[in-house]
Amino acid sequence: VRLGLEANAAMLAAQRATEADLRAISNSLEEMAQELADCDRIGTISDTAFHMAVTFATKNPVLIHLMRNFYDFLFVGIKKNLSHMYMNREALEEVLKHHRDIFAAIESRSPQAAFEAMQKHIRYVQEYFRSR
Repeated sequence: VRLGLEANAAMLAAQRATEADLRAISNSLEEMAQELADCDRIGTISDTAFHMAVTFATKNPVLIHLMRNFYDFLFVGIKKNLSHMYMNREALEEVLKHHRDIFAAIESRSPQAAFEAMQKHIRYVQEYFRSR
């Protein structure tokens, strides 16, 4: 479910994000980076905020409604994933890189690159847990 919703959200965000949207995405990304630098972890709140900020940047009321209703599942899923990655600094750095790539594609107004970056991120997390 996340793959379809969020990859399309990233694509639309690259087309529609305002400067305020870009600041919100950037702020959550900066929080994630700071948490990793300070605590060797990425917080669930900042990670979830990133994904929701991308969704709000779509300006698509149906997608926003779906993600708001999906929020609890998203939050719990991200929390579970990050808690399992907690002892793997390399995996956390890769996750942070994915978020930076998603933001860069949105900021540069590259819908296809944003779509692909979000797909890569979600598939990475899926594969990370399949291989464990």
